[in-house]
Amino acid sequence: MPSMPCFIHASASLLMLFAAIVQAAPNVSTQPVLRVETGNHLSMLTRISTDGRYLVTASEDKTVRVWSAQSGRPLAVLRPPVGEDSLGAIYSAVISPDGETIAAGGYSAFDGRQHALYLFDRASGTMRKNGVLHGLEAPVQQLAWSPDGRYLAVGLRQQGLRIFHANLKYLGGDEAYNDAIFGLDFAPDGRLAAASLDGSLRMYELSGNRLERVARQRLPDDARPYGVAFSPDGRMLAVGHADAARVDILDSSRLSVRHRASHSGSGNLGRVAWSADGRRLYAGGTAGGRRGFSLLAFDDGGRASADEIARFDNIIVSLAAMPDGGVAVGSAEPSWAIFDAGGKLRLQQKRGAADFRDAEDSFQVSDDGQIVSFPLERNGRDRVTFDARTGELSNREGENLRAPLERARGIDVRDWKNGANPKLNGRPLGLPPHDLARSLAVSHAGDGFVLGSEWYLRHYDGNGGKRWERRAPAAVWAVNISADNRWAIAGLGDGTIRWYRLRDGAEQIALFPHPDRERWLLWLPSGHYDTSVGGEDLIGWHVNLAFNRASEFYPVGRFRKHYYLPGALRATFASADAAAALRQARAEIARDTRVQNPPAEPAVTRILPPTIELRGDREIATSDSRVKLRFALQSPADAPASNVKVRANGRLVNDLTDRQLRGKGDVEITVALPPDPDTEITLIARNRHGASEPATVHVKREPTTPVSTAPSRQPDSPRTPMYRKLYVLAAGISDYPKLRPEFQLKFPSKDANDFVGILGKQVNTLYGDAEIRLLVNAQADRKNVLEGLKWLREKVGPDDMGVLFLAGHGFMLRNGYYFAPSDLDLASDDTGIKTGVPGSAIQETLANLKGRGVFFLDTCHSGFALSELRINTDMTGALNDMGDEKAVVVMAGSAGRQSAAEADEWNNGAFTKAILEGLKGNADYARTGRITPPLLHSYVSTRVKKMTDNQQTPKMVGAVFDEPIAVVRK
Repeated sequence: MPSMPCFIHASASLLMLFAAIVQAAPNVSTQPVLRVETGNHLSMLTRISTDGRYLVTASEDKTVRVWSAQSGRPLAVLRPPVGEDSLGAIYSAVISPDGETIAAGGYSAFDGRQHALYLFDRASGTMRKNGVLHGLEAPVQQLAWSPDGRYLAVGLRQQGLRIFHANLKYLGGDEAYNDAIFGLDFAPDGRLAAASLDGSLRMYELSGNRLERVARQRLPDDARPYGVAFSPDGRMLAVGHADAARVDILDSSRLSVRHRASHSGSGNLGRVAWSADGRRLYAGGTAGGRRGFSLLAFDDGGRASADEIARFDNIIVSLAAMPDGGVAVGSAEPSWAIFDAGGKLRLQQKRGAADFRDAEDSFQVSDDGQIVSFPLERNGRDRVTFDARTGELSNREGENLRAPLERARGIDVRDWKNGANPKLNGRPLGLPPHDLARSLAVSHAGDGFVLGSEWYLRHYDGNGGKRWERRAPAAVWAVNISADNRWAIAGLGDGTIRWYRLRDGAEQIALFPHPDRERWLLWLPSGHYDTSVGGEDLIGWHVNLAFNRASEFYPVGRFRKHYYLPGALRATFASADAAAALRQARAEIARDTRVQNPPAEPAVTRILPPTIELRGDREIATSDSRVKLRFALQSPADAPASNVKVRANGRLVNDLTDRQLRGKGDVEITVALPPDPDTEITLIARNRHGASEPATVHVKREPTTPVSTAPSRQPDSPRTPMYRKLYVLAAGISDYPKLRPEFQLKFPSKDANDFVGILGKQVNTLYGDAEIRLLVNAQADRKNVLEGLKWLREKVGPDDMGVLFLAGHGFMLRNGYYFAPSDLDLASDDTGIKTGVPGSAIQETLANLKGRGVFFLDTCHSGFALSELRINTDMTGALNDMGDEKAVVVMAGSAGRQSAAEADEWNNGAFTKAILEGLKGNADYARTGRITPPLLHSYVSTRVKKMTDNQQTPKMVGAVFDEPIAVVRK
């Protein structure tokens, strides 16, 4: 039977503690921390919450993410302060009933003792004023808002329950708990149920400023209650268990069991939620087994037999009811999904990283550690290979790679896989409590081994003596030792691969390979990096501002000028010494630039770009032709913002100058919407350090009159061209009079002629008119190309399309990209720079184009690789720099350290040949008669790879749009 009512009053110590919150504020380190960022969580989800419009997910990766519950679109990333190891992990986050506030908490003892509770403004992503409470005695394990939004319940890992008003004023608490609180839920009438691993279910009532515990109940069979959920009418309470595959449905007033929902399999059904109408009970947890973890539905209020809706690759950690009768599900994978009332999958967000669990023999490395082959999926499936020497992430399996050794003469490690007590030759290695072994590799020299675990990577000698131990950022699911005995290479739970120096365990290099098989980023502990095209947003610097302010995050590409240093990465692989490699790379830069003793890179916090904080929703539905946006602009005092560019679907619609921004707090602007049904508005600010991350608002136009089912615009009809005018600047140089014979090319001039010929045929179909400037060979000198770029950026209006096509040599000098005009002179580095067309001129044109635009760069031919000058053809940095503007689509024929190929059999360069084929119709995969940039890139990329035997990989960056750039002529 339930216990007698008990009035819970705040103890004197608690009242004093919460009265002294401001005085007890801790200091947090403002030293920037490198974090991986893929647009999704990288560690186990801990909570999922929704108000029906927005979905909120929390994770041990120290972020809270906000998604559109209708489209699945990511809207915001909330970043509380973080510290080392688990400091900053978020265990729960919930959105308020009105959808305006997000409460979050977890492990946040920055002073070593007391933890914090954070309140974020959902729309802006900033912490609310006076929205941080510091002084909780234990990590926040669970949170729940009352239905009216007046109260916030906080379940702690120890020390029980705390209740706060919405303004974080303390109401009361219950310390009579012997274990963590994992279940909290409010009934419609305001009652609160709490489930703890101490075996008791507790019920509370909140009245006025008083908290009253009205019941404490142990459940039958000594079950350990884990999750709780009131039915929508409040008459029933579902209780999931930590140790049983069943759900008890209780009478919520008497706490007596009315019936049970059970599953025949093993595991538990710890998480529960009711459908919005109360007819269906959802449950999940660890139940399911080897085939996956089951999401179950029990109809008839939980009385019917289980119906399996879906299976997940990892345990189900959280459920939240959707207003339509469906359910949102969070998995430890990490992933989330939304199912409708009929059990049909409506939205899904999967993990955005490689999964090294059970990789074992498929995690292979070269003898020198510079090539690694690994799986993207669990159990060693879907392998790819990364070659640090060439900077290529490919589908090819590497040759002469070695799988990890699991035993050697005199070294026999047993019970290590997912075990708590691994043994060497029968003797326990003595892992600490709660740590589990995950991976093993024995040295090829037979003198020791490394053991990866949930928290650590450890190196042992042949007798089991520990040589070193390093805390890992995530579970070490895979490990290998290079045959030269220099590297311990580990595949971690966050999708990164890390190179640890075997002699002392010092981490030297890290790699994040994206599952898209194209993007990757390689970095040193100092933050210096090498990357693929489009890979610079995969990691960034997290900067704490204060314990009561949201942190800032800056992708590493914002510091490209100082930290993009591919040579340092290559030198580190050679020396296994990142510090020495940095010194070597700096010496090479000094030699190239003829600057003696160049200064070291400035600290990240000294070169910060601006940030833009939106003051409203990131998704807007309107029938108006204009929308008003408000934003705040943050910029270092010594580097104020110089301008803010505003684009609508890529078109430049406003360019706010420093005079318009200076001295203002919040800035309000009105943006005219194009006639498109959906508009993406982006704002990008610049200061002398660089560009901000884009702030993005999605606008859906709601029709004021019934919409015809017929398309409003027919791009293949001559009567209704989509664009007013087409402007093309095409330059192709085959002949370079001032360069040696081996630098001469055959097809670029023909490439430019052919490109103009096919694109010009789009007049009176997609484009109303066209102006074309064609420059070939001697005509394409530096002066004419620069004048052409100026003409392009001045002429292209909001209703126009601007196209740039460059074919010829492209090269890098002194860390800058240059297109080679016909009068290029390479007598010296200085003359090369003075006679080349700088990439900055191309980027200026890109940034200031008012309409749509597509730039084609068929450059970087192999001739320059033979030059005695220190010239290279690595366009990666230049393409990433162009992609920063996110204004125009840029397609390049090659990337990284590749060369652009041409051949007589194609009668063109490979890239141009594929473009011509694609524009003629081969890229029309959907048979709609419309060629869009994504379709063209897909065709060109596949075709060029096939033509060049995977030696050339076209890349695309910028603002990718789905409007056609060509139509297929019948």
